[in-house]
Amino acid sequence: EPATAGQAAIDEMLLGAMHAWVGFTDDGAGGAPSGSLRLHDGWRWREGRRPQLVPTPAGAAWLTLVDMLRDRRAELLPRVAPGVRGLLLTPSRNASERTDSVAAFWAEPGANPPRSLTLLLANEAVERVDQFGNAERIEPGVLENSSVRAHTIGLESGPVFVRGVNPELLRFLASIRLEPSMVRSDTEPQEAALVLENPWTTSIQGEFFILEPGNLSTGTRANQDRRWDIDPRFGPFALGSGARLDLPVEFDVSPAVGSGPARMVVDIDLSSPTVSDFVRIERTIEVGLDTLRMHLLASYEPDPSGADIALYAVIENTGDAPQNITLKIDAPGFSPQRSGPSGVLPGRRLIKVFPFPGGRERLSGLEIVAGLTNRETGERLRTSLPIDSGP
Repeated sequence: EPATAGQAAIDEMLLGAMHAWVGFTDDGAGGAPSGSLRLHDGWRWREGRRPQLVPTPAGAAWLTLVDMLRDRRAELLPRVAPGVRGLLLTPSRNASERTDSVAAFWAEPGANPPRSLTLLLANEAVERVDQFGNAERIEPGVLENSSVRAHTIGLESGPVFVRGVNPELLRFLASIRLEPSMVRSDTEPQEAALVLENPWTTSIQGEFFILEPGNLSTGTRANQDRRWDIDPRFGPFALGSGARLDLPVEFDVSPAVGSGPARMVVDIDLSSPTVSDFVRIERTIEVGLDTLRMHLLASYEPDPSGADIALYAVIENTGDAPQNITLKIDAPGFSPQRSGPSGVLPGRRLIKVFPFPGGRERLSGLEIVAGLTNRETGERLRTSLPIDSGP
């Protein structure tokens, strides 16, 4: 029962209620939500000479939620930042003129959930409100080595609320994405599109700057990662009201780039009816192949060969045709190990094991690198696994 349960149950209660509110306001008419929510047993008596009726922790969080939802419509933000989800609450058609827009943000569950969100939410200060109504005024600041302004909002496992956000700005930032979001790790340049959408009722314009991948968000080209050739990295844009723009971008990725997630950072010099500023968004893109996946695992127990470390390379064929692959494994201080050619049937996995005698000590704090090559197409995957120092 959320009214008497712990923090995890309160988080679940609030998130469930907010998603329900999205459904209640999904008629597109702009009016008040067409449903209601209720919490049972959200109060208790505080014993003493003068007993008082006080809210339970869940009841207190519910009161905050009611204040945020009242006279507002809800929409999920499709993108916020890696590991962060968001909801936008805007005044309904019949709301008071004093009703402001509110955003709710929360960290996705995971091994390392983000502790904060850095994003410009309005021209001026906003107010962060936690689940129990504690408020904090947050001014926008300038990010290091840039002209970008942003608010920094502390996150929790459950939702935190931010009052005074600019709804069109949030919708614009949430629209920015790379399509397709996978960058192929083969030897040929490939086309993608940086997608922007204009939520304002008038036209907008500006310039975009793709800083990552490439290690350019440090503010200098001295340490640029030249394994990523992106063309163009910057350029102008203009969009009419309600329009979508697909900006062509070519990626030429070195085979030395490992497969897996990569950080993408885009700065926008934006000129719009309500915001004219430098803003920054961050996304996660994937480096890999459409038809093959590879990940590495390590066993630290001695196997029958006497190795301290056994590396397991797991290859999965996600396509609809057989794949003929070879593997090469490199580890500092060891001779390269090779395997193949090996066939992998559609929808099946292949597991290869590579022993490293004495590897627990010799590879402590280092990385083992695996390279996969499709013998028929020349496509490549590269990934690595850091080795723990152990007890």
